[in-house]
Amino acid sequence: MKPTALALATLALATACGSTHERSDAHDVRTDPSSTTATPEPAWQARDVRVAFSRGGKFLVRWRSTTGEIPKNKHFELDVWLFRVEEDGAFTPLPGATLVVAGWMPDHGHGMVRRPGATEEEPGHYRVAGMLLHMAGSWKVFFDVIDDGYSERTEFDLEL
Repeated sequence: MKPTALALATLALATACGSTHERSDAHDVRTDPSSTTATPEPAWQARDVRVAFSRGGKFLVRWRSTTGEIPKNKHFELDVWLFRVEEDGAFTPLPGATLVVAGWMPDHGHGMVRRPGATEEEPGHYRVAGMLLHMAGSWKVFFDVIDDGYSERTEFDLEL
């Protein structure tokens, strides 16, 4: 099985189970009755996070609005988690990448009126500030990931 196909199969199974890449030796308080404290779920695994592979399958992009909502004609921010898809299908956080986010309205033939900027908060976790989707309708949101001179795009459809 090709690495991209293996990664896609892993993502599909993990998403159905509510996780992406879980270690088999990880301690799970949900199944261990002797545990007294719950470990919080990583933010990138929350149910409201949108997930997709880049077009070439080299990167996995997970994102959500910092407030949980995407407002019309109001500034908002995104939390974005970037992962490299390894040869064995595993996902590893992608630190030090350049992330460019843009929006496009195909029905209207125009994009966003602002250019958002991304900063790395911690390895593989980026904050995108300056998002503004100024009108209702169908949007395409693009995440261009650039790592070590290599670039791939991830695309999400969004109805506002």
